[in-house]
Amino acid sequence: MAFSAYLWTLHGILASVAIFIVLPLGVLKFRVGSLPSCVSHWSTQTFGTLMLLIAAGLGLFQSSTIHSGHQIAGLCLVTLLLLQSFLGHCIGGLTNNAGRRLQSWSVAAHCVQGFSCILLGWWTVVTGLLLASFDSTTIIFVSLTTFTELVGVTAFCVIKRDSSRITQPTKPKFVVADDTDDEMTMYSPSDDAN
Repeated sequence: MAFSAYLWTLHGILASVAIFIVLPLGVLKFRVGSLPSCVSHWSTQTFGTLMLLIAAGLGLFQSSTIHSGHQIAGLCLVTLLLLQSFLGHCIGGLTNNAGRRLQSWSVAAHCVQGFSCILLGWWTVVTGLLLASFDSTTIIFVSLTTFTELVGVTAFCVIKRDSSRITQPTKPKFVVADDTDDEMTMYSPSDDAN
């Protein structure tokens, strides 16, 4: 096998491992829900992004021109992942006094873009297999594995999100000051029903 073929193989392996294993693993690590899981999330995602940057560099080094949808999708993926890192950094500083993460536009954008990056990554791998002339059985197997992983990761994230909402204690809506004492009285709309 020529050196060029080794580089193409390394390109495909690095990109596939990053897209199919490392990046989804980073998503799952975040959904565990503790502060160490956030650090584990961004370190895993950074490692996956670096793997994709190296894979993209190998692909660009091997190609003299950008001439296929696979190459354009790969460059878009790397660009989106770098923007994704910026959005994640914005989210990192959004906490309230209790240390809980605040919801904002950047949280929603980070989630939607992260999901989009994984989909685009899977599409890039499939088009890379087509470009490398893999047989249809391999492409169908990879596509089915991709779909199964997509459903599994999505289901896990939704279940973890919903279970964390159920287990969080409800808090009073606001505090009412009682003029007769020096203490504050907690008021909740459910008190009106009693």
